[in-house]
Amino acid sequence: MKVLEVRFHPHSKKGGAPVTIARVICYPETTIVEPVAVTSRRLQPFDTDALMSKLAFLIESSKPHPFEGLTTLRSDFWSFSDVTEEARSGGG
Repeated sequence: MKVLEVRFHPHSKKGGAPVTIARVICYPETTIVEPVAVTSRRLQPFDTDALMSKLAFLIESSKPHPFEGLTTLRSDFWSFSDVTEEARSGGG
């Protein structure tokens, strides 16, 4: 099992703070998305449901190796950080 923290950058990576919107848990045979509660104000002008749909698309596009595919994705609006050790130690 590997765990990624999904961060969305509403103003691109060039400005503004990223917003954590989910965790993606990658098992050998499946991937689970755990959304994080976020106030819509922090994501303006973006829609939370639309972002989750886009995340699902990114995960599907990165199969059969979503962990590797997401962590190497080049995007101004998305970043994926490995938090596997933190998740295993109960820190998240």
